[in-house]
Amino acid sequence: MSRKYTNSSQNSVKIQTLLNTIAAPQEGTPINAYREAMFEIGQCLGKDIARYKDEGVEHIYLACTVEDADFLAKGILSELEALSVFKSVNLACFWNERVEYANGVNAAPILKKYKEPSQSSDKQMLIVLKSIISGACVVRTNLTNLIEEMSPDRIVIAAPVMYVDAEANLAMEFSPEISSSFEYLTYAIDDELDGSNVVPGIGGNVYTRLGFGDQEGKNKIIPQLVKDRRKQQTENSLTAHC
Repeated sequence: MSRKYTNSSQNSVKIQTLLNTIAAPQEGTPINAYREAMFEIGQCLGKDIARYKDEGVEHIYLACTVEDADFLAKGILSELEALSVFKSVNLACFWNERVEYANGVNAAPILKKYKEPSQSSDKQMLIVLKSIISGACVVRTNLTNLIEEMSPDRIVIAAPVMYVDAEANLAMEFSPEISSSFEYLTYAIDDELDGSNVVPGIGGNVYTRLGFGDQEGKNKIIPQLVKDRRKQQTENSLTAHC
């Protein structure tokens, strides 16, 4: 087993400490500590995303899964809001159900979704976020849904940890024209699997580590982040029509 830190994290004691925290067994990082570490890693990712402003990006569209919304995604959004460098930051949240069919094919159909309107700008960057990327089915499903409705100038796949084959797995799911445009933002690359879990990865099953139990449990929740942003969207709409 070996872990490779990326250029974004190899000189950061804070990021490496946070990665070790979420990789530790549950008795070493209980649920609340795990959630807080994910939030803080999100803040770190937010700082790195903010640097894209220097490359001409004006609008950010962040897409996350339901389990990551109140922690990893919230950390990113809180940092971007604090720095206030982009003209707009919008959110999409997906409830996916991972299934494996009898022929061995994996899929992640969308059960429901929350999507804010995207900005009609050729300087918009789409960020597809997950706590860890190993296979490609969830990212493939959510990204396909998004690019059918919007034409982002840039696409960034972001995750604190990625499996060593994740880029190749994802590239196989899209045409070369699309996959060649992907950019990746991650802090650690791991090269070992224990069953379906990357080692050390993020310490096992993220649904359990975050306190949601299983897939059914996490798909029953409505993140507070979604509730708050939906309320704000409604208030903004009412104000605009006054």
